Amino acid sequence: MKKSLFCLCLLTALPLWAGQSANLVTNGDFETGTSNFFWGTPGWYNLGKGLRQDLNARTDKSVITSGSFSAGVNDRYDAANKKYSALAHSQITKHIIQPGDLFTLSYDWNPVDQYWQTNRDTVRFVLFATNDDTLGGKVVWSVELMSDFFRQPVGTVKSVVQELPPLPEAAAGRKLMLVFHGIDTEDGVNGSTHFARVDNISITVELPSKKSVK
Repeated sequence: MKKSLFCLCLLTALPLWAGQSANLVTNGDFETGTSNFFWGTPGWYNLGKGLRQDLNARTDKSVITSGSFSAGVNDRYDAANKKYSALAHSQITKHIIQPGDLFTLSYDWNPVDQYWQTNRDTVRFVLFATNDDTLGGKVVWSVELMSDFFRQPVGTVKSVVQELPPLPEAAAGRKLMLVFHGIDTEDGVNGSTHFARVDNISITVELPSKKSVK
């Protein structure tokens, strides 16, 4: 009997989940904008080399799913020195991280040239938080998510859904941020440049119920 009461107490302390939030990513389908440049594409900022905002954040070529636009990436990430290429799409979401947040990331992507290497080129997402809620602040938490290596005929789309583990206390109270880019896991910045498209980016978080278990 004592064990049953103890178990009941534990159950009442656990949160109930009310479902998923709306998409936390602004303009994740890249359909909104006054131009194709970063400065004309709401929600997105370029963290790439030189921080140039006059590069294309989106493109109307090789659209991979729905709508008229998608994001273009290349595989020029310098893994050895942890430096982005000319393109690194980033965003500061409006979501304030809470202890135990459970995030789900989803997106569509595909290579747009036949030289995207099946055994080494991929798309890399990093979700993170900084000490001052700016993209240039000190990172206090981050998690890296890479799509499986993928080689299909040009125009064939892969949809990716990845769940994150519960977030640590260090991230609590900070804004959720993200950056994504293409990556060649072997050559880094050497060799030829290859290209892919990313579209329909979504991050949702499980919402705890306001009701308690009685």
